[in-house]
This record gives sequence, structure tokens and C-alpha cells, in this order.
Amino acid sequence: MSLEAVESCVQKLVERLQSHEDREALREQENKDLRYGVIERKKRKKDKKTVLSTAAVLTTDAMKVIIAAKEAAEEAKKKAKE
Repeated sequence: MSLEAVESCVQKLVERLQSHEDREALREQENKDLRYGVIERKKRKKDKKTVLSTAAVLTTDAMKVIIAAKEAAEEAKKKAKE
């Protein structure tokens, strides 16, 4: 093999290696982005559950107030009858 042929082969190998390194860096960035996306989705889901839980507590408290008001109205009716 001539020196020019060896240099050509080495140049092609270096270019190919650089191409592989670039693709690897791109894959690593995509993986980081995907992991970050998963973390964000889990966080939003957890926040949504927290909001729903808070709404459920408020609904429960509201129901307690409504029940207490109905009971007070029934007692007032009973006292009015007596």
C-alpha cells in the first residue's frame, strides 16, 4: 500500500469515528431530554393528584356544612311543630 492510500484509509476511519461520537452525543442528549420529560410528567401527575385531593377535602368539608345545615333546619321544623 502506498502512503497516500494509508492516509486516505486513516482519514476515512477518523471521519467515521467522529460520526459515531457525534451520534453518541446526540443519543445521550435525547436520553437526557426523555428522562427530563418523564420526570416532568410524573411531577405534573403528582401535582394533579394533590389538587384533586385538596378539592376532595373541600368537597367533604362543604358536604359536612350542608348536612349540618339540613339537620339544623329539621330541628327548627320539629321545634316549630311543638
